[in-house]
Amino acid sequence: MVFSVIYSVHEPTLLDRIRALIAHKNLTVSKDKLSCLLHPNLVAISDEFDKQLRRLAMQHEEIVLYYPGCGTDLVWPLLVLQAAGSKAMHWIVVCQDIVNCLDEMIASVQMLTGEIVFEKTQLSGLSGVRFHFSNRQLTILFLVADISYIVPSIPCHIYLDRGFEIIRNNIDSFYSRIPLYSRGLFITDAAFATTPKGYSCLHIRLPEWGFYPHPAVYRKD
Repeated sequence: MVFSVIYSVHEPTLLDRIRALIAHKNLTVSKDKLSCLLHPNLVAISDEFDKQLRRLAMQHEEIVLYYPGCGTDLVWPLLVLQAAGSKAMHWIVVCQDIVNCLDEMIASVQMLTGEIVFEKTQLSGLSGVRFHFSNRQLTILFLVADISYIVPSIPCHIYLDRGFEIIRNNIDSFYSRIPLYSRGLFITDAAFATTPKGYSCLHIRLPEWGFYPHPAVYRKD
């Protein structure tokens, strides 16, 4: 069943869509099926999350975000892009995990926006889908691989991880392997004990938005 919401003439933000979904009186989707969409404090913290990341808004017309260990989650990368990539007309989300969760991601977008028309696509050797979202084109690419051995070849403007600290800390030369552009953003819910060589810590006070209590933003030199 496709869930749809009628909005005003103004394009709603992602948070507006989530609020409408939660408030809908006839919603019969179980909380388990919404787990890929919701964080216990999402509505409470996302305004501050958005406000802080807009201070780092990029000027590119196309922005690539890399999200390893994504699971079925597409909400957090979209919240990041809505803020830091607000000026771009094309968002590309490169997801990576050991299980392909692309169908679940598409289903979560459908729950938020109603029926969407998407087409299959390929870019830099990765398969995925593309469709229109929030008045721009959104491309989702999925790499099914263990990040210990393989990372995508497509360079990214934003790196995002959530609940990934143990994995990244057990991979040699992890930070040098990430295909992040110079001046790119490294956004994580788990700050480093020591800032890695080649990165600078930015004074951005993000709310606790992930699995760890010390979120942080870094910029690649």
